[in-house]
Amino acid sequence: DGPGLYLREPVLPGKKVVSFSISPRFAEKVTSQERFEFAHDLLLSATVDWIELPEYMRMESGRTDIRPVLDIPKNDSGEILFGEILAHLASNPDAGPVFRIPVTIISSQQLDSKDSYRHDFDVTIEAGQTARRFFEVPARTNRLKLRLELEAEDQLERRVTLHAVTPVSNLSFRETE
Repeated sequence: DGPGLYLREPVLPGKKVVSFSISPRFAEKVTSQERFEFAHDLLLSATVDWIELPEYMRMESGRTDIRPVLDIPKNDSGEILFGEILAHLASNPDAGPVFRIPVTIISSQQLDSKDSYRHDFDVTIEAGQTARRFFEVPARTNRLKLRLELEAEDQLERRVTLHAVTPVSNLSFRETE
């Protein structure tokens, strides 16, 4: 019941081994004998091909560790990579996952000084859709200049909300937004 894995610091493409500890939670009414006898075979799968893990694990009453390998793809776009590790009961795989572990990797796009740290990109979104981009903030930066252009054939009014956030040590995102 933890947060999963959330990497927002620069991560190089390639293989990275991570570790998760899995422990069952028992209701207070479960006896010591029932806890001792607890054992289930689980089928593991990932929702994306860049998460590699064993197909099977045995969950017993204590802690079980799994060590998936993240084969992190090259991602220069500043977009989010997201996948999940799912565990299903081998005896009833159609019952839905027993647990899921979210894996989120934010790969910030580097801005280059030879371009005066300028970057142009196009985003096509539908109404109500969210588009996120992440950039590595150059050292000693204290300003952002942003220009938005709307390219639409009709003259309908549109609204855009922009959040610019930079992580600062010991401060929450709400304090730096």
